[in-house]
Amino acid sequence: MVSMNNNKVFMARLRYIEKYLEKANQDEVPIFERLKYIAIFTDKLNNFLSSQEQIFIYAKNSDTFSIQLEYLRKLNIKRDRYFQKITEALRDKNIIHQRIRDIEDGLKSYIHNLFYGKILPELNIFILDENDDLPFIKSEVSYITAILRANNEDSHKYLIAEIPMDQDIIYTRSEGIKYIMIEDILLSHINTLAIPYDAEEAIIFSLTKSLDKNLPIKLEISGRISNNFKSFLSKKLTIDKVQIFESLSGVSFKYVNKLENILNDEQTHELTYPKIIKKSSHIPFLKIEEILKNNEIISLIPFEPSDISSKLLIDIAENHNLIEIRGTTNDIDDNFVFAVENALKIGVRVNLMAELKEGICVEKIIPEIIKMENLGANIYYSSTKSNINFNYHQLLYTDDKSEELRTITYFSTGSIFLNNEDNNKVNLSFLSGDRKLSKELASYFDYLSGVDLNFNNHKKNDEYSVILSGDDFFDSIIKLIDNEKRKGSKGRIFIKVKNLTNIEIIKYLIMAADAGVQIKIITSGANLLNELNIKEYKNIHFKEIIGQFDDEMNIYLFGQKEDERLYISSADFNFDSIKNYELAIRLKDKIAINKVKHILNLYYKYNIDTVYAKLGSR
Repeated sequence: MVSMNNNKVFMARLRYIEKYLEKANQDEVPIFERLKYIAIFTDKLNNFLSSQEQIFIYAKNSDTFSIQLEYLRKLNIKRDRYFQKITEALRDKNIIHQRIRDIEDGLKSYIHNLFYGKILPELNIFILDENDDLPFIKSEVSYITAILRANNEDSHKYLIAEIPMDQDIIYTRSEGIKYIMIEDILLSHINTLAIPYDAEEAIIFSLTKSLDKNLPIKLEISGRISNNFKSFLSKKLTIDKVQIFESLSGVSFKYVNKLENILNDEQTHELTYPKIIKKSSHIPFLKIEEILKNNEIISLIPFEPSDISSKLLIDIAENHNLIEIRGTTNDIDDNFVFAVENALKIGVRVNLMAELKEGICVEKIIPEIIKMENLGANIYYSSTKSNINFNYHQLLYTDDKSEELRTITYFSTGSIFLNNEDNNKVNLSFLSGDRKLSKELASYFDYLSGVDLNFNNHKKNDEYSVILSGDDFFDSIIKLIDNEKRKGSKGRIFIKVKNLTNIEIIKYLIMAADAGVQIKIITSGANLLNELNIKEYKNIHFKEIIGQFDDEMNIYLFGQKEDERLYISSADFNFDSIKNYELAIRLKDKIAINKVKHILNLYYKYNIDTVYAKLGSR
């Protein structure tokens, strides 16, 4: 049977992130995409470590801590090596990170004026004595720091300043692209920043801190520094020296997207993947109504933008008597806010669930929520520690001719933040006119908003049309796995999830495989099966897929032919799945089922970027 501990879960997630780094070393990947994979790896690694502070705080004296740190250090060295290869390959394509001393006189004059005219006035420079406290250091933000000495003083002073990132690269287009980082400019002007002192050493650093407790996790510095400087940083940032990582490839890769935007058409074609554009394919309401009158589902491909529900809302308000709008606020845009504002003005009831937690784009959503609340919307603020990870909008209206009461439900498997044009999240969503589903989701919304706290006592899980979080979600998944286990070799399980790290679910999957059930598993995140000797479980076949899109689609397929059950879900199989508020909805429309099964087969056959290219081109 499976035996796991927290270190194996940690290492499974770390090895998944490492796969992004390995993509940066694959010759078949276009060279600029390899640089982007370096940036993606760095971002995912820092995000992961910021949520795993316990491995550093509670295990510092253990062998596990040393093993994890050593693995992180190897990844850091590997990233430097790959970055060097990519830099050399880009130089061959005349895309050159130029040194300050090598730039032409005309550009030197421009940089001089830029430094004194814009960069220097924006800097908030601190000159500190050895016993002074540092200013507040933000997580994953670049800083410049230096050891200073005055001619008539024996003791050191220290400089620190946050680097403004709005001017992250300066470039010219003479015979290709030559670019300079703002970090280069600051380091070349360090003695100006340090007046009246002289700088002995200067570096760029970035500190990764824990999300919950704001504790230091990893300090990354550009280049090599003296032990004296390292001791100062260790003391002032309250971080062990073993948690300091010296990087030759830099501490931030936020410049990569800007660099991509200045490539010319020929460079873009040669050095990057073809672009997949998320186009808004607005479906007229009258067409949607015609399809939904038979309770069919409109299944949307992964690249369908999230604004379809808001545009539909505007259409309904114009064509019918809109009565009520209800749903979550994880996935709203300007169109949705505009439609809600107009609906409130004509007396439509609006009930929305607001979850203002880490991971939600709070600074963008709060003003819109307050605006709607001031106009009369009922806003239910989530006070639970669990996250609401799904997106749900429900529109209640009456038909002008028949005066029949109708509902349209929108559901999405993940969050797409407000008006985020650079968002690479990919979900699966649908519109449905199914009244049973509408009623059950409405009851669940009342439960989450506190209107009906007895939902779990009287709900009917009719053929598992909705699977809930907590014990109900876990128990329902186990029942579905056990049901296939009883069929033996005639059983089938085919799941696609982001993460597979829930040990209990893995145990039940292995027992089903031992009974002869054929199991296919696709993961786009951490997969704990990597920590097992998978050869012992011949009936389990799994594939790991990675790409530049943040895949949040979770699909469960149980059974075959007439006994088949297919669900799309906001929940993957990690530990949080039994703590968060999730939904897994069973699809019953044959056309929708076939579309989702087609997506599953594409995932199993191709890599993730190819899947999205095929789906996004339709």
